Amino acid sequence: MTLILDKNTTRWSLRRALLTILLSITISVWVCSGVIIYIESDQESQELFDQSLAETAHLLLTLADHEVEERMTLSANQLAESNVEEHNQYLLFQIWDQNKRLLYKNTGAPDLAITTSNLSGFGWTKLNGQLWRTYSVWNSSHHLQIQVGEPISHRKEISGRFAYKLLLFAVLVLPLMAGAIWWSINRLFRVLRQSADEVAKRTPNDLRKVDLAGAPTELHTLLNAINQLFERVSNAMEQEQRFTANASHELRTPLAAIKTNLQVIQRARHDEERQQMAY
Repeated sequence: MTLILDKNTTRWSLRRALLTILLSITISVWVCSGVIIYIESDQESQELFDQSLAETAHLLLTLADHEVEERMTLSANQLAESNVEEHNQYLLFQIWDQNKRLLYKNTGAPDLAITTSNLSGFGWTKLNGQLWRTYSVWNSSHHLQIQVGEPISHRKEISGRFAYKLLLFAVLVLPLMAGAIWWSINRLFRVLRQSADEVAKRTPNDLRKVDLAGAPTELHTLLNAINQLFERVSNAMEQEQRFTANASHELRTPLAAIKTNLQVIQRARHDEERQQMAY
């Protein structure tokens, strides 16, 4: 018997569909998780940067205030600029008095105030076309003010390194997860292939039930339906065999009588006797 498939029948692979769905979900979860982690980490890092900037400002202000107490007077000529070049990139600070005189600044800091606000707290400013995060605070006697600035590029550089490591981790882990999903699906479908091979090897005279041992629960419904089909076919074949046996028995006696009559007719000596035997 030849099975003819409709040309319009759409063939699809359950294995490929499961692999596509699981990979899509995995990648989507990783991307969403990565974005959320990056946003949360960036916000927390900004808070840590601000906290570090404020602590640095308070520390420097405490040192400057102590210097004032020792010298009693403080001027820009008495405090030299710092020559630490590393601070040029990541930290600029200035110390002003209540008369808005610049008493101290580190190398790279401008002569003009980093922030024009007379209030303490965080802010933003632009220096040489670059955005800077600023923090200013007065000492307890309100005689000295420190202004500290940090370039936003420094923060972006650190955030960029974190994003790169996060992306690199995803690139390394996702192929491993894809391989694990592919291996798991193939291993699960191996059981389905074994059941299919067992059914395919059956002959018309071999209608034993398919063994359900080792098959997943979701496959039991299909295998039970196949076993029920085998049982119906087996019952139909048994009924056919009984009918054939009964019909053969019923036909055996008339055939024997016809055979006997034919033998008698063949022994007739002439046509008239043959006709009498036939009737």
